[in-house]
Amino acid sequence: MPPDWLKDQSVEGIYESVISHVDNYTTEFKGKVVHWDVLNEAISNDEIWKLCGIQLLADCYIKAKVNDPDVLLMYNDYNLLINNPLKQSQVIDLIVELQGRDAPIEGLGMQSHLGTPLLVTPKNALKNLNEMSVLS
Repeated sequence: MPPDWLKDQSVEGIYESVISHVDNYTTEFKGKVVHWDVLNEAISNDEIWKLCGIQLLADCYIKAKVNDPDVLLMYNDYNLLINNPLKQSQVIDLIVELQGRDAPIEGLGMQSHLGTPLLVTPKNALKNLNEMSVLS
């Protein structure tokens, strides 16, 4: 279910609201940032894009790049350094799907809370980074 601020909108209205949000921010801050995390945690926060369709996510990247061609566009998510093959596969699959829809995703942000019980050894972190290296 979408957040309360979108409940009374049609699917088309939600789609336009999201694209408008990206348009407003990338226009206002053009040339003032080095990179944008266009999407954050889209695997676990999927209500809006599953309602509107995956093309919404690709269109967010496309709109951001049109508005600010020099900025690097990122996807950001958590739990990619710990041993979580399902999450890693979901993120890889999502990015590959979006790139196949011409989304200019140029980097991957990895959030981490590296404390017990999720302490990651350097060896495991490198292994997990290698898993993500299939992305171009």
